[in-house]
Amino acid sequence: MEGTTIRKARRADVEAVHRVLTAAFQGLRGRGYSERALEAAILSPQEIGRRVDEGAHVLVAEVDGQIVGTATGLEEHEALHVCSVAVHPDWQGQGIARRLMKALEEIARQRGCHKLWLQTAWAMTEAITLYERAGYRQEGYQPRQFYGEDFLVFGKVLTSAAEPVPSGPGIQGAILIFPGVEELDFVGVYEVLTKAHAVAAEGTLTIEQPMEVTLLAREQRVVCANGMVVQPHRRYAGLAGFDFVVVPGGRGVQALQNDDALLTDLSQFHKAGGLLCSVCTGALVLAWAGVLEGRRATTHHAHRERLAPYCQVVDQRVVADGNVITAAGVSASLDLGLALLDRFYDREVARQVAQRIEYR
Repeated sequence: MEGTTIRKARRADVEAVHRVLTAAFQGLRGRGYSERALEAAILSPQEIGRRVDEGAHVLVAEVDGQIVGTATGLEEHEALHVCSVAVHPDWQGQGIARRLMKALEEIARQRGCHKLWLQTAWAMTEAITLYERAGYRQEGYQPRQFYGEDFLVFGKVLTSAAEPVPSGPGIQGAILIFPGVEELDFVGVYEVLTKAHAVAAEGTLTIEQPMEVTLLAREQRVVCANGMVVQPHRRYAGLAGFDFVVVPGGRGVQALQNDDALLTDLSQFHKAGGLLCSVCTGALVLAWAGVLEGRRATTHHAHRERLAPYCQVVDQRVVADGNVITAAGVSASLDLGLALLDRFYDREVARQVAQRIEYR
């Protein structure tokens, strides 16, 4: 935002910084923070003053003499810990948080830090989007880390001027999971796609573009069809930014028939040219979203009659029709993973991964 000044905080700014933190975090009630976590996140004026006095990197964003945002970084073993980034609700959405983070990154470079890292609540989808756009990548998950809240850990490795800057995030894939999802429907394709990079890391396989696969769910913990409990990587907040989306099956798909928001997202993703995939009865979700009309598709053999009114049902393990790929029942999740490797890389990559997991 024009007219915004980013500078180091002074002792006289302590009360204003406290007011910004209070306003910003109060708006997060019910968004992944318990009352105790909120109280701890809103630093007292005394704690803010102590950090300023001790030389912590406390920054403020100022507009016409008014402090509207703040960020703090602490140096830890050649890394900068981004402790907080907050913007007053009246000034959010104007790029102030992005400028504060950029200023912390510049400080990290000047101080010889090799990395920045931060933690955020699992449900903070807007903050996670901000961090990812700034080049941060998820590095870990900490269950019940902060007063009972599940936290994600993000990091950004700094490159020197002589080092090449990564060209982009690579191929981005999402797997939707939900209560009652069949375990192998999503674990199989996830295993195949991520195994490719495990093999590449050993130096026996060459992959030019990395692929990141994210498990998305509306729930913080998903109880699957056979009792497995899964912590998704991210809370579902739409499909923007993904190159492909996989919808698995399971008895839980029936509840998705009336999920108008999800079905609309899938339809719009498809119309925008995104690659939609399904495993087993996940094909029914694609059908309810209206993307199988006039197409060939497959599903679990026991559900072909349910799918038939929506498309031409084919008795095959995997059916690719334009920007829609459907896979048959359960174990065909592995076949879908190999088909995606073939599509985004080549047949040799798929062959080597199939050999590694001993799938014939």
